[in-house]
Amino acid sequence: YEFVTNLLVQFLCSICLDVFTEPVSIPCGHNFCKACISGYWDTSDLCQCPMCKETFYRRPELRINTFISEMVAQFRKHNPVENLEDRRCKKHERLLELFCRTDQTCLCVLCLKTDHKTHDTVPLEEEYGERKAQLEKTEAEVQQMIQERLKKVQEIKHSVDLSKREAEREISDSVQRVECSS
Repeated sequence: YEFVTNLLVQFLCSICLDVFTEPVSIPCGHNFCKACISGYWDTSDLCQCPMCKETFYRRPELRINTFISEMVAQFRKHNPVENLEDRRCKKHERLLELFCRTDQTCLCVLCLKTDHKTHDTVPLEEEYGERKAQLEKTEAEVQQMIQERLKKVQEIKHSVDLSKREAEREISDSVQRVECSS
């Protein structure tokens, strides 16, 4: 129980005290919801970490921390009742069941009939499946690239070792020739 509680704390934004939405890491290593840290910096003269107070002289570019984002998604998946509010349309209070590819957002059926009538929409599960497959494909490609690079590094190390041995042999031969001629 204590482990789960400690794990849960890792997924909480220290500004809104809720589970991360669009988690971002700032240069000091602390994590926040993208909207929370942006809002915090918008209302402050300094771009400073709310946790450790480190000051950034230029406003850092915020990028989603995909690792934390995936962990939060897994957490939410295993705690669906707790996150039911996140799965409801803020405008119509209906369950979000569709994905608008045009606007890259989740929709309820009423959103589809009103604001997104002419947009490219699909069931949420379909979009999730396609994105998951794409991520898995990309991960496999990255892993393959890593393996190829590691192999190349080993080849270069081997080549360097051979060159080093060859150079040492040539030096040794030269020393022997000099000693013989003396």
